[in-house]
Amino acid sequence: MARALPGVPQQICTFHLRDSFDHRLWQDGLAFAARRALARAWGNALEYAVDTSDAADALAAMRTMAERHRWRRTTVHLRAITPNATIWLRIGAAAHTTRSSNG
Repeated sequence: MARALPGVPQQICTFHLRDSFDHRLWQDGLAFAARRALARAWGNALEYAVDTSDAADALAAMRTMAERHRWRRTTVHLRAITPNATIWLRIGAAAHTTRSSNG
């Protein structure tokens, strides 16, 4: 996508981020309940971030946690998605890609 549309922001949907966290945590061996709860918490941290600083802090905390627990696939994934995880905040969009128009 980036090659086809250079310079156009490529936001990752927060729903898909949450789902991707769950998948990577599964690959790293976390039990079902633990990974679902963590993926939800991480997704919420991004979805409800007030500004880019909050989002950057949340992503940094996620990476630190993943590195500390040696969740290799999750760490690699977090590094890969960080540049495009919060574009909606950087460009000043009213909402991210999964919030309905009703709130």
